Amino acid sequence: VFVSGALALGSIFAAISAKFLAIPVMIWFISLMGFRTLFMLRTPGLPDISLDRSLLIWIALVFIIKSTLARNIRQKIELLDWLLIVHAGYLLASVLIRKSVGFNAWTQSYLMGYSAYFVAKYIVAGQWAWIRTIFMMVAVLNIYHGFIGIAEHFHLDALIWPKSILGQDVNRSFSGRSSGVFMQPAVYGTMMGMQLPFHFYLLRTTRNPYGRALLYLTLPVVLLGFYYCYTRGSWIAGIVALLGLGIIGWRKYGALIGRFAVVGLLVLGTGVINLQRDDFFNERMSTEKTITGRIGTLGRAYRVFVANP
Repeated sequence: VFVSGALALGSIFAAISAKFLAIPVMIWFISLMGFRTLFMLRTPGLPDISLDRSLLIWIALVFIIKSTLARNIRQKIELLDWLLIVHAGYLLASVLIRKSVGFNAWTQSYLMGYSAYFVAKYIVAGQWAWIRTIFMMVAVLNIYHGFIGIAEHFHLDALIWPKSILGQDVNRSFSGRSSGVFMQPAVYGTMMGMQLPFHFYLLRTTRNPYGRALLYLTLPVVLLGFYYCYTRGSWIAGIVALLGLGIIGWRKYGALIGRFAVVGLLVLGTGVINLQRDDFFNERMSTEKTITGRIGTLGRAYRVFVANP
């Protein structure tokens, strides 16, 4: 029964993928946003079969088959593409030769990151309906992550999903800092900071009044969840992302971002949110060990280079 059901669902999914490749691409993208372990088949001695890996292989096969039948690839492979392929291959060879247990980290970092570039360039590029749908999906995921971050901060365990967030290993727990589905505050916060511009894009382009009202109401949820990661590097990522959006798209987004900045200053200035009374915020801001350590590492690297360029 299980095999028959799997074959039936697989056939339906294959037919959908052949006509609408965007659907497996969207599901793959969601899996990369912290949900890759929702489906995980352990295979001792071989790489585990996870949702993101399975979908990536499937997308590549469907794309190759469709491109071969159509005898058309929309863009030629360029120098940057070859550099990424060579670099990923070099790192894979290095991992397999020196430390094969690093294969898992390689797939989660370089393979998925570089694959996202190729999927964007050869499948998604120019498909504006897809791109807007991806923007909407990213904004919805950011709202979810913000909600989970707030629930974590206030220990509202009943509102947290998946429940695996609550069962973090002791060695990976970060007391007082929301870590989300990634179970790591810095990754969680940086991801949210980088995604803030998508929320502002939808604020500007959504014409439906109910949709706009929902975006305005959920923005404080996103910002609060982002704040509760208590990671300075992530906060900088969010600030830089919004500055980049405001500078590059000044005519479209400058006034919108400026209005929210003024509201934020008023909220802080009137004491609605009192950072001075937030003990954990003050503790994080007063921690200099990580900053001085990184400066020391840069200085040491410079001295090594000068001594042996």
